[in-house]
Amino acid sequence: MIAHHLGKYLPGKPAVIVQHMPGAAYAFANTGSANYRRLAAALAWPKATEFFSRHLVG
Repeated sequence: MIAHHLGKYLPGKPAVIVQHMPGAAYAFANTGSANYRRLAAALAWPKATEFFSRHLVG
């Protein structure tokens, strides 16, 4: 659902494709997974939110 709307907020209004990757080893908010790495998430999350705040328009 997010992918359907996200493109209109990015410069150039690109198509956005979200893929579900069963068994993927990492996700920011997947704290219940055995693969979750708290320190890696703590380091990556601010970078991700800064990227979106810089590149989302609207």
